[in-house]
Amino acid sequence: MTRRSSALITVYVLLLASCGGDSSSPTAPSSFSVTRTVPDEASLNVTLASRSVDARFEDGFWRELVYNQHDFPDTIDERVSWVLDTTSPNLYIRMSDPSGRRVVSIQRRDHMRKTFPNLVQQMTGEPYRGRIEDGIRDREQSGWITVRFVTYEEEPTIPEGACGRANVGASTGSIWIIRRAQENKVCVDDKYFPRIFAHEVGHALGFYHVPDPETVMTQGWNNLRENFSSREQYHGQLAYEVGRGAPYIGWPLPLLAAGFDQRRLSTSPIFIID
Repeated sequence: MTRRSSALITVYVLLLASCGGDSSSPTAPSSFSVTRTVPDEASLNVTLASRSVDARFEDGFWRELVYNQHDFPDTIDERVSWVLDTTSPNLYIRMSDPSGRRVVSIQRRDHMRKTFPNLVQQMTGEPYRGRIEDGIRDREQSGWITVRFVTYEEEPTIPEGACGRANVGASTGSIWIIRRAQENKVCVDDKYFPRIFAHEVGHALGFYHVPDPETVMTQGWNNLRENFSSREQYHGQLAYEVGRGAPYIGWPLPLLAAGFDQRRLSTSPIFIID
């Protein structure tokens, strides 16, 4: 063996050692791995505690949308935020009535399948990654919101004249929409159904009525929107950032520093469809 061959072998061995050995082994570390730098808890707390109030934050609107002060004005000190505990709830559309007879049109189903991901993303600020399914049997399952089309007789908890209701922020979520009533035929008409569906999705995500007529979550027939306003989206995404179970304290971000929920920081852009 020549001196030159020996030197080449030595260089080859050193190169193998520097690359972590056999690159074909499934346990071999990759030389291209990237280590993310995560701030320690103390640094994170200091950053969040010093975060100034956003100019878009409106305390009155925050109390109404997230803490239900519009419908229950005397309970703000006791209310907590009940935003849904996931940013990608699954959706199940029950296509039949309780007897199994089909009552939901393909047009209505397709509208819900198309718009639900957008509505969720608007209010959570996160890309939608959930599942959407439909069937004729009823379903109650954690992590799912079930939409049922009913009559007042089938769901007597819906007041006469109302088009629907929803469980606010429940992990096993439910939306009920009136499908047929002589005094309220417009509930599932093309003109009204998109607004009604968006409104009930807002409740299912954890939000309450507000008096602003330029919002989806305005009460009654004043709702003229099919997508959440920028005002709703900002405060909705802030609620998901603070997280479930936060008591009202006004500008909410110091709660993160206190350890209520440090899972989500405000790095996502506001997703606005006006």
